[in-house]
Amino acid sequence: MEPIEISDGVYAVGVTDWNIRDFHGYSTDIGTTYNAFLIVDEKIALIDTVREGFADQLLENISRIVDLKKIDYVISNHTEMDHSGGLARVMHRIGEDKPIYCSKMGSKNLPKHFSQKWNYQPVATGDELSLGKRTLTFLETRMIHWPDSMFTYLNENQILFSSDGFGQHYAGPEKFDDQIDEPTIMHPPKEFFEKAVSFFRNYADKYHHYKEEFLMFGFLAQKKEGQLDLEIGSLRHQHETGRRFLTRLEKSIKGYAKKNEIAITSLLENMASFISILSRHIYREDNLFFPMVEKELSTDQKATLLEQFKLEEEALKKRNSPANNFRLLEDMEKLITMEFE
Repeated sequence: MEPIEISDGVYAVGVTDWNIRDFHGYSTDIGTTYNAFLIVDEKIALIDTVREGFADQLLENISRIVDLKKIDYVISNHTEMDHSGGLARVMHRIGEDKPIYCSKMGSKNLPKHFSQKWNYQPVATGDELSLGKRTLTFLETRMIHWPDSMFTYLNENQILFSSDGFGQHYAGPEKFDDQIDEPTIMHPPKEFFEKAVSFFRNYADKYHHYKEEFLMFGFLAQKKEGQLDLEIGSLRHQHETGRRFLTRLEKSIKGYAKKNEIAITSLLENMASFISILSRHIYREDNLFFPMVEKELSTDQKATLLEQFKLEEEALKKRNSPANNFRLLEDMEKLITMEFE
């Protein structure tokens, strides 16, 4: 795969793996592609690397565009080795001191794979990095594949570098999806989205959001005498907004299965909206709400709340087994894989 300019100053520099036939136990009968991107501005950024054995080809692709030493920043959207396996070779060539921007979970996971003391720069949703005339915005997307996953958005070019959020395993001479025959492009079956809706409703909502709304929020309102009502109301609003997006997505599934363009568009729009509100919600919890709760409640109050959580979790497990919910995730992954088998 030779480098190609996909937008002004933005290059695809990844590598095609024509021979791989098994990826984490899943069939890849038509190979795969390790995507990496180079953005050339006043500052130069490399987004992701490739699998370790393909690192030299990545470096060759980059060197056709710029001197490797001129790369200022590395963005790691995902820790998994098809994204970061070539990181050691890249850092060795561009300079071990160059900053690596990644999610907070990424900054914890990458050192588990690499012993080098690199300059990790953890970022959160909404954080930005200026390249000069253009700006990158980061979006944490936990469990849209892995806990460390994040997206990177190039504002001026309106390009979303979505890591494993979208796409499929594919090796071919084509560079863009509209160059590929329609039967070759993977369309997840409707069961995939049905299981996704079920997972978010039965696990994310009934386990996590339920405990917040019916235990934590009430406890805080009583103990803090309304002082936290504004923050509680904001989180509750995000819960309700997410549920509306999920309901609209569910209503689009039958039309999606019949290849109705309006239904497909509705499904994709509501899926993207749900992902966005969920990411903002997680950011608000982790960076604002939970630290505030930790500060405001006494040790005894936190112990009381934790005990209530444990009792409620035991009751929930009897009605809604966590194992069944995680089995939904496994089923979703199998449904994607079956498209190529």
